[in-house]
Amino acid sequence: MARPRWRSRDACTRSTRTIGCSKWSRGGPVVADVVADLEREASDIIRIPIILICLVALLPAQGARVLSDIERRFHRWRSHRDISGIAEAERVLLQLHSLEDSEPAIREKACAFLKEVVVSPVTAAEVFRWRVTAVALIGALAEERVWCEFLVKVARSRRSELRGLELWVERALGKLRGAKPLRHLLRLVQEDDVDLLVLALGGLARMEDPAQGLRMAAALPRLLELAGHDDTEVRSRAVGALGRIDGEEARAAVIAATRDGQDVVRLAGARALGYRKVHPAVTETLATLLSDRRALIREEAAIGLRRHGSKALAPRLIARLAIEPLRQRVALWRTLRKLCGVDHPPEHGPWKAWWDRFGSRGQTGPPVPDSKYDRPSYYDVPIESDRLLFIIDTSMSMGYALHENTKSESRLVGAKRELVRVIRVLDGRSKMNIMPFSSGVSWWSKSLVRARPAARKAAVSFVRRLGHAGKTNSYGVLLEAFDRFPEVDTIFFVSDGIPTVGKTVIQERILQRVAEWNRLRDVRIHTIAAIPGDLDPAPGTYTPQHDAMRFMRILARETGGTFTRVH
Repeated sequence: MARPRWRSRDACTRSTRTIGCSKWSRGGPVVADVVADLEREASDIIRIPIILICLVALLPAQGARVLSDIERRFHRWRSHRDISGIAEAERVLLQLHSLEDSEPAIREKACAFLKEVVVSPVTAAEVFRWRVTAVALIGALAEERVWCEFLVKVARSRRSELRGLELWVERALGKLRGAKPLRHLLRLVQEDDVDLLVLALGGLARMEDPAQGLRMAAALPRLLELAGHDDTEVRSRAVGALGRIDGEEARAAVIAATRDGQDVVRLAGARALGYRKVHPAVTETLATLLSDRRALIREEAAIGLRRHGSKALAPRLIARLAIEPLRQRVALWRTLRKLCGVDHPPEHGPWKAWWDRFGSRGQTGPPVPDSKYDRPSYYDVPIESDRLLFIIDTSMSMGYALHENTKSESRLVGAKRELVRVIRVLDGRSKMNIMPFSSGVSWWSKSLVRARPAARKAAVSFVRRLGHAGKTNSYGVLLEAFDRFPEVDTIFFVSDGIPTVGKTVIQERILQRVAEWNRLRDVRIHTIAAIPGDLDPAPGTYTPQHDAMRFMRILARETGGTFTRVH
């Protein structure tokens, strides 16, 4: 056996010192270079410990280097006030997510930089997205009380350029880590100011870390009191916060909230029950909510029963399949599949036949075929609703070829062909409408129309007559969609550009309003971008087309929809 090669202490010290001088003398260590030198020069016995020591020592410097580089590139891009420069600056900011696991000192410096972005005196509306991004990043990076205090001040600020950040601040408060920010929020819920209570309780209700739920138990008496507050918003958020706390008192308060006269409070209760520990009282309450007057609450109850239910609930779930709209039937269907271990279409007949013959006897049995159920798709997105609204962009750019500098068909021609195809395969139980938009907004019918043969024929004729002209009023068409068609629970939104005209063209402002309109509707918006190009362009190559994809991707994500690109 070969003897191990030992090196003298002086040799080891000399080797390490040489490596250090060669790297530090050039202005800072590079982890990969130091490790490579160690692998070449250090002995087998000391190599691994020295590498580990160097990595631990150098990682803070690496974090500082990353932060410095991000700050430099952000300030370079922020001087460009066109859409490409604004978007590139935002993309640089988002790279700060790489510091989420850095040591606290680095994250504190990053938060200080982000604070400057939030409170910047720049008033241009286009840079509002920087403020939104910076607020979200502070929520992801901070763990000191001072940043919780800062976010609350931002949400309550009267500065015009900071107005509208309340939604984003509430989300950021829910992501803050550690006990210090939580203690500050718990102190705020002792106040009587309704706006302050709404903000603090909203942050508590959004906290998903189980450790934070344990800490929140210290404020249980006050949260129980606020669950009976006169203000509906305070009440609903207090119920959401109680959902994060274990224990009989909190559970009883959440269950009581599901009997509240206000829909928003019952919805908060239904959602809070969904992530509580399994308990018979929770299961029975969710089963009762299957008959709630609000469709969204019934859907949340069906979703909650996937975790809290059992096969014994199958008859009640199957009975609801006979009377629910398709979107709620799909939620019931997924719960039945999980609880029963079999798969049938989301229709009452097949499930009832299976239960009567096999399920009630504890048997699985073969699947029951149902040739009548057809699940069409629109741009490869399955249509899981029968309360549909198709929004189609008819602005001037939709007349351009899908692939620029080619003779391919126009974006509008392709969108019309796909819409005609899907209209023809909708069944008579579906209700639908069509909203073309450009600078203005129009609609095929004043209300949703059942997709019977005559209606489908008229809708196809309407679509074929659509032409292209004008700009892109995304805000206007979404406002009209929510305002005019309260039955709709699913929207398909086809466009090829960023908002260019309307009450606002700022994407985050539009997203915030959609969140407000959608609070008790939970309309899913599936977005289809008729846009060529890369989803993630190289730095310096960002275009308005990329920004349009950004808007539609976020709009779909925020509403539980699917983003699809036609390319």
